[in-house]
Amino acid sequence: MPISPPTPKPRHDLDPGCNAVTYGAESPLRDPARFHVATDSRGSCVLLPDQVKAVAVGAEQARLLAAAAADPDEGLQARAGELLTTLGISPTAEPLEAARPAPPSLLRTLLLVLTRRCNLRCVYCYEHDWVSDGPADMPPATARAAVDQLFDHGDRWAPLTFYFFGGEPLLNRPALRAAVGRAERRAALEDKRVQFGITTNGVGLDAGTVEYLGAHEFHVTVSIDGSGARHDAQRPFATGGGSFTVVAAACERLLRTLPDAIGRATLLPGADPSQVRRELEEIGFRRVVVKPATPSSRDARSRPGTHIDERGERTDIAALEDEARAIEAAVRRRDGETLRSRRDLSRMLSLLELLAHGRRRIAHCGAGSALVAVDPGGGVYPCQRFVGDSAWQLDDIATMGASPAGEHPPPWPLRAQCLSCPARFTCAGGCPHQVSVLGGDLRSDDCAPHIREVELAALVSSRLEPEARAFLRDEGVVGERPCPLDLF
Repeated sequence: MPISPPTPKPRHDLDPGCNAVTYGAESPLRDPARFHVATDSRGSCVLLPDQVKAVAVGAEQARLLAAAAADPDEGLQARAGELLTTLGISPTAEPLEAARPAPPSLLRTLLLVLTRRCNLRCVYCYEHDWVSDGPADMPPATARAAVDQLFDHGDRWAPLTFYFFGGEPLLNRPALRAAVGRAERRAALEDKRVQFGITTNGVGLDAGTVEYLGAHEFHVTVSIDGSGARHDAQRPFATGGGSFTVVAAACERLLRTLPDAIGRATLLPGADPSQVRRELEEIGFRRVVVKPATPSSRDARSRPGTHIDERGERTDIAALEDEARAIEAAVRRRDGETLRSRRDLSRMLSLLELLAHGRRRIAHCGAGSALVAVDPGGGVYPCQRFVGDSAWQLDDIATMGASPAGEHPPPWPLRAQCLSCPARFTCAGGCPHQVSVLGGDLRSDDCAPHIREVELAALVSSRLEPEARAFLRDEGVVGERPCPLDLF
C-alpha cells in the first residue's frame, strides 16, 4: 500500500535547494556530516556518521582532531589528516537527500485503536486531540476487516503483529477478541505466524483477562508512573481519586502469568528517571521503560516553539551517561542476562548494533510503511499518534487493499539541520509525529539528548575488543549482520 505524507503539513518540507549537503573546497574535517569527535570520562573516539563507525583515539589525538574540525588553519588540517591516515580513518560523506528513495518495506504491523474511551484521566494524555464523528468503540466487524486486510495485503513472509491501543483497549473486549480470533484462524489456515501486543492502564487486568492474555501469548505493556502519590497525581480515575492501589494489585496478578510484561512510566518535568525505574522494579517489573511526556498536537499548536524532545530535557543526559556506563560494565563482566533483559528496551543497545554492522537507518521507524494504525471508525493513519488528525488520514480500512501492498514511500521529509547532523544515519530525522505534527523547526538543543546518546554508544563501541564483540553476538544482544534490504 503506497503511503505518502499528506500535503496540508508543509512545515517540515525542505526547500528543493536544501535537498543535498554541498561540500566546498574546505577540508572534510570541518564537515560534521563526515567527522565528529566524542569524549567522555573514559576516553575519546572519532565517529564517522556516513559509515556508522567509531574508532577510539587518545586524548591528544582527540584534541588535535577537534581543533581541526573548528579551525581552517592549513597546518592544523595537514597534521590532522596525517593522523587520520595513520589511524586508517577516511572521513567520507554521501549526500543525504530529503526525498531519498528507500528499499521496499512491507506492511507487517497493525495498530488497532479499539476505543476512544478511558477510565482514567491522565494529565498528559493526547486523547483530547481526537476530533471524530465516528464511533467511540471499534465494532468487532471493523476489527475483523482490519485483520483481513493485513493478511491479504501485508508481508507474506514475516510474522504479522497486531497491537491494541486506546483510550483503554480493555474497555472494548468484544473487538479485541474478534481481532485475535480472526488472526489466529487465518494464521492456522495459511501457515502464518502472528503475535499480539497491548498497552493498558492496568485497571481491567482481572483474573480472567490475565488468563486470556497469557493463553494468547500477548506482549503486555502497563502504563504505571511509579508508586503511590506520583502515579495517583498523574493517573487519577475519571471519577476522581488515585488509581495506584488498583493498578499495582493488577500488575502483581499479571506478572505471575506474564513475568516479562513491561512497566512503562511517563515522566513529567522534575521527576527522577532512576527513582521511577526503581519504583517499578520494586513492584515486580523486570522490564521497565521510562520516558518523558511529549506535548500533544493541540498543546504544540497553541504554544508555537514548544520544546520537543523524544527523550526529555537536557538533564536526562545524565541518565544516558549512567546507562552507557552500566552497559559497558555489563559487557566487561560478560553479564549476558542483564544485557538481554535490556535488549528490546534500550535504544543505546540498538545503536551499538548499528555501529557493530556499520548499518544506516534510512527511516526513523515504520510509520506509514511497515505499520499503520486503524481508528475505531476504520480510518487508517501512519501510527497511533496521528489518529484523530484528519489531515493525516491515509485511507479507510474498507478500501486499503485497493492499492498494491508493499510499495514503500520515500522517507519522511528531513529538516534542514538533519542533513549535516552527526546522528543523521542513526536517528534518520526523528519521530515522524513529533516532526510533522508538533513542529518541524528545532532549536539547537532539541536534539542534544539523542546526539549525546549516539556519542556515548560510539564511545562504548570504540572500546570493545574483538572478544567483547563476539560475546555480544553469541549472547544474542547484537544480532548477525542483517540483510541490506531490511530497513528497521
